[in-house]
Amino acid sequence: AQPAPSNPAIKTDMQLLGRSMRTLGSQITNPDHNASSIAIVQEMIDAATHSKAEVPVKADTRNLVGEAREQFIAGYQAQMQRLIDKLGQVRAALEASNNTQANGFFLELNPMKVSGHADYK
Repeated sequence: AQPAPSNPAIKTDMQLLGRSMRTLGSQITNPDHNASSIAIVQEMIDAATHSKAEVPVKADTRNLVGEAREQFIAGYQAQMQRLIDKLGQVRAALEASNNTQANGFFLELNPMKVSGHADYK
């Protein structure tokens, strides 16, 4: 069986996001790790911003053309922007040393991931 096609840039960014989610999940509630957590969140924002500019492979594997393709890409970009915005909330809470709030925002990321992967991966 052949592996599913992928966009290498998106794949690299998503791998970074996955690793960062695991690391952040283990330390986000600990104020002693806020500097590290803020740096990780910024890396995640950068990766998500980079991925937002890419075209997901499903836009091609679904043989989408014209307006349907543009709508699909716009939906992907909107989903990535929601992720970037939520990560910004995580960062702001960490910068305010409000780890409880940061963790609350962080916990909202996994459902976003599941939804995004179902629609665009």
